[in-house]
Amino acid sequence: MRKNVFDKLRYGRMHLMKLLLGLWVALWICGCSQQPTKLANQIASADRLVATNSGTGAVLSVSGEELKKIVHALGSAKRDRHSYAAIFDWHIQFYSRTNFVTAIRLQDRVFRTDSAQYSDETGVLKAFYEGPLRDASARRLSQ
Repeated sequence: MRKNVFDKLRYGRMHLMKLLLGLWVALWICGCSQQPTKLANQIASADRLVATNSGTGAVLSVSGEELKKIVHALGSAKRDRHSYAAIFDWHIQFYSRTNFVTAIRLQDRVFRTDSAQYSDETGVLKAFYEGPLRDASARRLSQ
């Protein structure tokens, strides 16, 4: 009788260990393709962004449809674990009315939050970086 109880306990512990291992693997896999949900929730209420270039001092304010496209691109970006030899020269600050919401650092299609680095595959951030942001820097440099 006593041996039977110990066998049941051992069997239960084995199942528990398998369950915990499976859960850990699932969480690890999900973490590899993690989207910036915290950032997306924070900037959902933003009505404008202010982009400042740390090298040139250029400043650009964006709102309306352009902001909506950028917010969507940021929210659908994927975690990027690569290391880039790049300068994240654009400091992007998000505001809701007069309240500061959060900020990111941008380089081309890759951006950094306080806790992670992400990459946009939609092309929106790259177009923003190569279009309006580059134009703002050029105007600043020509002054």
